[in-house]
Amino acid sequence: MVTQFGKTLRRLRMARDITQKALAKRLGVCSQYISSVETGHKPFLSAQRATRLADILELTARERNELMGRRLDGARALRIGGRCTTAQYRFADLVARNAHRISEDNLATLESQVRRFLRP
Repeated sequence: MVTQFGKTLRRLRMARDITQKALAKRLGVCSQYISSVETGHKPFLSAQRATRLADILELTARERNELMGRRLDGARALRIGGRCTTAQYRFADLVARNAHRISEDNLATLESQVRRFLRP
């Protein structure tokens, strides 16, 4: 399912006559990732990467706002496996609703700490 973000990215990229491969190289990702984002198979969640993308494409303020506004289109709904207590569900929901506010560095640290609690 193509997302509005994917459609917008493709339109803006093609308007600038930039290939997926060239864009991927400048963004530091593989061209398959760009293709997957444009076709809606992968979400584009990183605010830092979206800002870099807007800079690479030299977007106008209006185009940048349009792209950033659609950045979370591909985000999947929260699915919690197994039985959870109310407190566990609240924690998972809190993280899911606020993940976009956590920097990439802090997210890595938080993930590492949570994984330590999950070890048997």
